[in-house]
Amino acid sequence: MSGTLDDLYKESVKAYGVEAQLMKAAEECSELASAINKWAALVHYRDHLMTLNGEVEQWLNVAIDFAWRKIPGEVVDVKLMVGQMEYMIGDHDFAPILLAKILRAWKRVQESNLK
Repeated sequence: MSGTLDDLYKESVKAYGVEAQLMKAAEECSELASAINKWAALVHYRDHLMTLNGEVEQWLNVAIDFAWRKIPGEVVDVKLMVGQMEYMIGDHDFAPILLAKILRAWKRVQESNLK
């Protein structure tokens, strides 16, 4: 079966329902957060070992690489669920909210660069 992403969003909501898809969105966001946290914890552990003895076991670098490679798949899962949430929300104009958040992020970056 094929179609556009909008078709997929519509059919997913139709097949599973709004509540189920919102719960799925929360699950996918949680999986992304978990993947990022796992990678960050491994990097922190590696950096801690480097501070202690200047050496890192090869398995740790492999684990860090493996954890890093999981993140893009989780990002895509979240993007798909965000698309479904936008479909479910409907006619809401996200542009002003997005613009405000972009401007705030730029302000923070610029302030950070001044430090």
